[in-house]
Amino acid sequence: MKKKQIVELQVKANKFYDDVINAIKKLTAENPLVLFDSSKIDEDDELRDSVYEFPYGYFVSRHGFYVQGAIMKVNGNDVTLFLTGEGWGDTHEQELSEVPYSSLVDLLTYLEERI
Repeated sequence: MKKKQIVELQVKANKFYDDVINAIKKLTAENPLVLFDSSKIDEDDELRDSVYEFPYGYFVSRHGFYVQGAIMKVNGNDVTLFLTGEGWGDTHEQELSEVPYSSLVDLLTYLEERI
């Protein structure tokens, strides 16, 4: 692969990334995507066991603060994680741009099923 081809691929990848984020924002701005209800985790064994199968997100600060969790809700640019690590059951808010790309693609699948 030549340098020019790599640069072209980078441009395409960035465009797809932006397109995916913009699509999710638009599709959830007025009708949030709620993947599961966290209030039912303690009473629903099946939901508790399957929470790890939902798209995930994580956050790492420069000072070592780390959380990870299942994406519970997407509302426009706002993502709510249900923490599955040390802070089990707590929530963490972040932006779509902080969600791993593979999880963004998974969110598109949920949105497709909803239409």
